Amino acid sequence: MCTISFLMIITNSCKKDVQLPEVTTGTISDITSTSAIIDGNTNSDGGGYVLSRGICWSNFLTEPDINEDNISLEGYGAGSFGGYMTNLTPGTTYYARAYATNAVGTGYGSVVSFTTTGNIINDIVFNPGLIYDNITDTAGNVYKTVQIENQTWMAENLKTTKFKDGTDIPNFISHDEWNNQQTPGYCWYLNDIKHKDLFGALYNWHTVNTGKLCPRGWHVPLYEEWTTLFNYLGTNYEIGNYLREAGTSHWLLTDSNVTNSSGFTALPGGWRNIDNTNFGDLGYTANFWAAPETDSNINTITFFYMGSWEGIFLVENLNTTGNSVRCLKD
Repeated sequence: MCTISFLMIITNSCKKDVQLPEVTTGTISDITSTSAIIDGNTNSDGGGYVLSRGICWSNFLTEPDINEDNISLEGYGAGSFGGYMTNLTPGTTYYARAYATNAVGTGYGSVVSFTTTGNIINDIVFNPGLIYDNITDTAGNVYKTVQIENQTWMAENLKTTKFKDGTDIPNFISHDEWNNQQTPGYCWYLNDIKHKDLFGALYNWHTVNTGKLCPRGWHVPLYEEWTTLFNYLGTNYEIGNYLREAGTSHWLLTDSNVTNSSGFTALPGGWRNIDNTNFGDLGYTANFWAAPETDSNINTITFFYMGSWEGIFLVENLNTTGNSVRCLKD
């Protein structure tokens, strides 16, 4: 008996490899002090369905991407689309490009740049009905101070580049240098010293944790000392109005209920390195370090005023976050 075996070979000569989408960045229009519109087009889906598309932008990195920077999600599929960039800072240069993502990855269009109108560099508006004192730090910077009930606070953001013992605080500039640093360091917003006198410096947690940052006789406030301040003034929906600088010189979203009646004069100095975005929210948020209690991970007090997000939040930030500092008298 003879057995005959058959070998069947099946080929799929029609299978096509999926590539990254091909994307074009269009023109920028309607530039204001806080917003802009940019066009984009997914010219090709790369042979795979486009899961998401939109615009990404940065005020620091010259090649923004969706993992590091701000994004505006504008749907899915191939074709043209428009992206609306909001919560921008006046007088600031931004870099933007269109993107599209399929199962293989993300394709980008070319980078375009633009500068928002206006500026945010004006004198600080203190409460004219209050009397302020002064304090000088080791580097020679002078600050207004104000007494609120039983506490005495700096009424300006700290801007020293020296510890109280006179040693220099390192200035970390590059993106990678800041993100990978596990030692004390500071920077100016966008590494531009023009922001020093108004918004002060941004310090990482390692700088705060030395216990040497504030002038002699002053300290970075404990979390519980912040809550004591808040308890003096009222509820979460009221205290921001009593603590924030009045007017629209620096707070880009504000209203007539903001009085700065306490004299604290919270300033929206933004931050560095939250959610991988390098710098953000100058004019919209004030982020202050707090020394956490032993059983607490909360180390940041955030005055957050962006659209529907308004109020004061107690949060935990990474050690590589750059926040402002307000010192409290011992």
